[in-house]
Amino acid sequence: MTLDTHAVPVAPARPADRGAPLSPAQQAALLPERLAGVAAANVFAALEFPASLVRDVAECAAALCAAHEILRTVYPDDRRVPYQRVLDTAPVVETVELAAAALPGALMSDAGHRFDLTTQPPLRIRLYRLPDRAVVSIAAHPVAADDHTLDLIAARVFEAVSAEESENAPQYRDFAPGQVKQLAAEDASLAFWKQRLAGLPEQLLPLRERPSTPRSARAVVRVPAAPLAELAAGESAATATLAALVADTLRGLGAPADVPLGVGVPGRFDGSADILGNFANYLVLREDSPRGGTPRQLIGAAEKLLAEAHAHAGTRIERLTQQLRGPGGAAKGGLFQVLLRVRPSVLEFAVAGGIAREIASAAARPHGVDLIVDSVTTADGWTVTVEVTEDLSRRYSAGQFAARLQRTAESWTAALDTATDASAVSPCEWFTPDDDLALDPLAISGLGGAPQTPAEQVVAEVLREILELDADDEIGREDNFFALGGDSVAALRFVTLLAERGHHLDVQQIFESPTVREMAATLTTADTAAPPAPAPEVAPLAASGLDADALRALAGKLAAR
Repeated sequence: MTLDTHAVPVAPARPADRGAPLSPAQQAALLPERLAGVAAANVFAALEFPASLVRDVAECAAALCAAHEILRTVYPDDRRVPYQRVLDTAPVVETVELAAAALPGALMSDAGHRFDLTTQPPLRIRLYRLPDRAVVSIAAHPVAADDHTLDLIAARVFEAVSAEESENAPQYRDFAPGQVKQLAAEDASLAFWKQRLAGLPEQLLPLRERPSTPRSARAVVRVPAAPLAELAAGESAATATLAALVADTLRGLGAPADVPLGVGVPGRFDGSADILGNFANYLVLREDSPRGGTPRQLIGAAEKLLAEAHAHAGTRIERLTQQLRGPGGAAKGGLFQVLLRVRPSVLEFAVAGGIAREIASAAARPHGVDLIVDSVTTADGWTVTVEVTEDLSRRYSAGQFAARLQRTAESWTAALDTATDASAVSPCEWFTPDDDLALDPLAISGLGGAPQTPAEQVVAEVLREILELDADDEIGREDNFFALGGDSVAALRFVTLLAERGHHLDVQQIFESPTVREMAATLTTADTAAPPAPAPEVAPLAASGLDADALRALAGKLAAR
């Protein structure tokens, strides 16, 4: 499958030292993993572009990694206090030949890639060459990138990096101490935040324990432009409108009147606008307006909250969390569980021979966030993506919340100056703290109900073994191999174990038809087919130089691990 790899020599690292300390934003991204075993959610984007540019993009991406230390930094765990160390080698950029049908599964696997930060750089860039176009996939651990940095990387993989830029590029470690100084400096805004957030609820969405993986479910809805014209004009107004809509929708589902919402801001000062690294800061909007006001009044109140928050944006969220939650509070969860993001458009760049355009993305999700509402607000309307963590999605799905949010927006635009019905509450299980909740098995895992045919049962059984799923992790007919945590190495082990049990499944089929039902259907056909199907034109690991026998031997070794 892999056709080519790209890497370029890097400039000599700075004189050896005992490693640089982490910035507050980096600590917030790394410590939950180190202290509580809770994996961080990656920042991710995928863009399609003309296939003729594949080699140029690969070279630009490799040069970018070589020029910026933060993209080739590791975080050893051999000391009590975390630190970072720059590698002398840059991440390798892979180019992969792929069938169009296999792209969604590949991108899902990339977005969920688990970085071993003790030995691996926090960035993974892959190029997929499809029959009619190409796609660049960019996944970064939040210890090295925020949303703005990912946008910068996405733009720069289409720009040549000069030798001068490579040698003299400003580095994140030169700006990170500024974040540390912010924590100790006099902060006139800190008193505002402590007063504004005094008595903030520990949790809006009751959870029995923090999930150990960042798995989540998504749903997308569109709200046409016409109904929104009166509600929001401009990014600030759109953010306030979304905040009011989300808060009212949550209250309609049983949330208390006090709804804390997070809004990201760049957190960049003193010439750091174009520096790669995690600078992001977060504002907390405490939506506590009583229900029953008109939509116009609710939006106006949210606009006031947003303006006040921006006026006091200098306070770092890490400092505020420690002040309100105490030492170690950030590792348990932050000050908000609901995060809003508003963008005027998806990523799009003019490139030689056409356009590079975003086709998938995942926003930065700080530790403790369980619901993200991400809205792209164009002249044609809003495209709203709702992302819900696994535990919550079992109680009330992302699709249900997205549909409820859409209905709220439509009802508001139909009666902008009519008081909302404060008594209209349809409680959902998000707001039920009972430990004996009957969780929805048709959420992340268990999709489509239990396996029905013998082939489906075999596929599910081997999946459970390969992916090391717990006995209480249900596997359903519509569960996706990659959504459950599979990757290309797991795929090799999967087909090998199936073969040992007398079943045949081609590795490429996993990428093209990754659900349990689809794989089982192919498995059944393969069992009854007379001759084996021809090998795919491009086999997995084709560029490794291994022949078919060597690949089978490698798969056997992987299966034995």
